[in-house]
Amino acid sequence: MVSLRLKALSSLEALVFCFVSSATVAQELPFNFNHSSVLMEETTFIPQMLPDNSIKELCPPEKDFPRTGDIIAQTSQSYQSPFIISATGSLYTHLGLVVERNEGVFVLEASSTVRYTPFQEWINRGVDKKYTLMRVLPELSYVAEVAVVEAEKFLGKDYDVLFDPSDKKMYCSELVQKAYERSGATLGKWEKFEGLLDLRNMALAREVKKRWGRVPESLSIVTPKSILESPLLYIVYSNFN
Repeated sequence: MVSLRLKALSSLEALVFCFVSSATVAQELPFNFNHSSVLMEETTFIPQMLPDNSIKELCPPEKDFPRTGDIIAQTSQSYQSPFIISATGSLYTHLGLVVERNEGVFVLEASSTVRYTPFQEWINRGVDKKYTLMRVLPELSYVAEVAVVEAEKFLGKDYDVLFDPSDKKMYCSELVQKAYERSGATLGKWEKFEGLLDLRNMALAREVKKRWGRVPESLSIVTPKSILESPLLYIVYSNFN
């Protein structure tokens, strides 16, 4: 049985502890996470703060920041967020598309359903209100608004807890991926679900059994991490450390 120790942050919130290789390494997540109890078994990942293309200089907030079609990412406080962190090694567990409307700025997202959420409300839902805003390269800017039109076709669809790649239901990164893919810009890559799993994480193994019964060998998914690492995107703003 793997034992975990909880260390206090200045915020006095619990930390998630990660286990790298066979050694037990206590690594602090750089924010207050409310679901650390879910990851109470062995995992094998090092969470990363920003996608690999963060080596590009962060662009200062632009005059029209944010802009329709921007991709916004956060660490959600949902039940499944720790499992996504475990599977991908990235702290980004929820995505949406920014949309400017007459009533204000919104995020088009797949949450309980595909819906519009006010921009600030969406930010407030994330862990410590931290988020990263990414944009397609200038030469692809024409694709951004088309992607929103494509995403709007899924409005009202239920959230897909089984990550099925059909259009019947929708999960967050699937919505973003398909919206851009069908607009002519493929951002992330579809990966075999079983290849992302480390079932030595007993909490993750139990969740897989609960949802699917067994590992769905033929299932392909697209993750937030995969999309955010696209060379077609650059970082406009981030308040992650």
